Amino acid sequence: HIAVFHDQKYQIVSQRALVEAIHHASNDDEQIGNILSFTIKESSIGTRKNIISCKESCIARSAFELMSAYDITSIPIVNDSEKMIGVISASDILYSRYDIKFLEENVISYIQKSRNDAGISRSANTVVTCTNDDTLLSVLKKMKYECVHHIYILKDDAIEGVISFIDILKFFSVKI
Repeated sequence: HIAVFHDQKYQIVSQRALVEAIHHASNDDEQIGNILSFTIKESSIGTRKNIISCKESCIARSAFELMSAYDITSIPIVNDSEKMIGVISASDILYSRYDIKFLEENVISYIQKSRNDAGISRSANTVVTCTNDDTLLSVLKKMKYECVHHIYILKDDAIEGVISFIDILKFFSVKI
């Protein structure tokens, strides 16, 4: 979030609001539209190395401990073949407010219960992804439509990277 001081008062602006403003502006601003036409490969956007993940056999507490240790807000869940089968995010921790013992549940089970509690219809096994050939515009649209802050870059079902709202904002700050 960013605090903006205007007319003698502060307004808090979220990352999502900034990204939505960029998307909206692309309809009228040729420069922004051109930037959003870059492919993921052309832009080199996102994190490409050392993607932290956890196994599907892990418990929710371990996933949150990894997020805390690496200062990240989502972690892909992978099976024994390293295929991505889910994502747990920092907002999923809210489910444990009912009972701290829920953190001892299997990560996939925990995610499904968390999403049900939050009214999110997307199943625990649904992963929002893109490829290196997707454009920044298509990534923004997916992130907005699916209400996610991260999208994972896959190549042949393997995790190649991750793009966050922050990555998009950083990219724009350099290009404009």
